[in-house]
Amino acid sequence: PREQLVADARASLQAAGLDLSGVTDEAILKVLQVMGDRIRIPRDVAEQAGFFFTEDYAFDPKAVDKRLRPAGVAALLTQLRDRFAALPAFDAAALEATLEKLATDLGLKNADLVHPLRVAVSGSQAGPGLYDMLALLGRDRVASRIARALTLVGPAPSG
Repeated sequence: PREQLVADARASLQAAGLDLSGVTDEAILKVLQVMGDRIRIPRDVAEQAGFFFTEDYAFDPKAVDKRLRPAGVAALLTQLRDRFAALPAFDAAALEATLEKLATDLGLKNADLVHPLRVAVSGSQAGPGLYDMLALLGRDRVASRIARALTLVGPAPSG
């Protein structure tokens, strides 16, 4: 039952030390829906979706080295952040179209933007569908998470 899923998820997140004060059952349910079949048992919630419930999520060091540190990635994330900020609607379709347009404009593959963006906003190379995840996090949280990731690798060079 839905109520039991939410209760189990809440218990898993709290056992992991996450503060859920102010987090509604509906918010937890939305995360569970976005995560889909990635969540098989209650402890999976904290391990795989804990980043939805804290701004102090951990970054996988290997993911940072592989996806955030390469030359030019900081500039790409900055451009994505700026384009996302200008969107009238912050939904999965608009986010996907914006990322694809930037990739096309820069002569890149979507993956060149998708992978660094995922690590920036979740700390991990794996997770739920990127655009649904971004929409659920919301405009302000995505922007602040990109900014946080940029502090790990330094700002994009100007010029």
